[in-house]
Amino acid sequence: MKIAIVGGGAAGLVAAITCSKKGNDVTIFEGNDKLGKKILVTGNGRCNYFNDDFEITHYHSSNIDLLKPLINKENKNKILDFFNSIGIIPKIIDGYYYPVTNQATTIVESLHNEIKRLGINILFNTKVNSIKYDNKFIINNEYFFDKVIIATGSKAAPKTGSEGLGYQIATTFGHNTIKPLPALVQLKSDMKYMKDWSGIRADAIIKMYENDELIKEERGELQLTDYGISGICTFQLSRDIVIGLNNNKKEHVCINFIPWLKSNTLEYLEGRNKMMYNPSIQ
Repeated sequence: MKIAIVGGGAAGLVAAITCSKKGNDVTIFEGNDKLGKKILVTGNGRCNYFNDDFEITHYHSSNIDLLKPLINKENKNKILDFFNSIGIIPKIIDGYYYPVTNQATTIVESLHNEIKRLGINILFNTKVNSIKYDNKFIINNEYFFDKVIIATGSKAAPKTGSEGLGYQIATTFGHNTIKPLPALVQLKSDMKYMKDWSGIRADAIIKMYENDELIKEERGELQLTDYGISGICTFQLSRDIVIGLNNNKKEHVCINFIPWLKSNTLEYLEGRNKMMYNPSIQ
């Protein structure tokens, strides 16, 4: 069977390898001049490619029942076996998996090497302008396939090629699409002091408030930038914040930079400061 993979990112490369191992003739259509461009910028160039906390509660969908049979221990082991099979040795930090080299290039090169080993065809600098169906899928009025897998990503990073092409293709075949909103992203602010703290990392607790009501909080490494905040704990809150903003709700966060101190210790220190600096106390 001839299968086309539209998109040479993480999903497209894994799909291509899997299809090829099942005996299919696979071709990857990639708009860039190289594979895995978005992979290279994930995890600040280190690529956090897996997480031990593989639970259904971390997945968001309007059809969660469709996902439940897929999110299980057996499939978790299959994913880890796949990365092991292409030579990825993990470095595990608090349940987060990175390549032992701490370099995202290791993931890209390992996937690319497997693509080459399997003899998968790659069409670089080839943007898919049209897909039609007439007994076969016809791409750009030139290429014919039995099956097509759309792996173009969303609109997360236009500079890497994720421009929303997949949505356009899906709608031409009658599929409905849900308005795409950012998730797992940084939070921006216009506060003037941002440049002063840029480049600092800290273990912190971030609390999310919606219409002045505490909704949830996350603890982890916080990255302070010249535009706002980043880091895994920020990413974990960003989806809910974006949805709230899209629904015209007021969103703000509070940062606790000393999460290891108990509240009664803070109250004691605040009391000491008042005594030390209040001139009315003799």
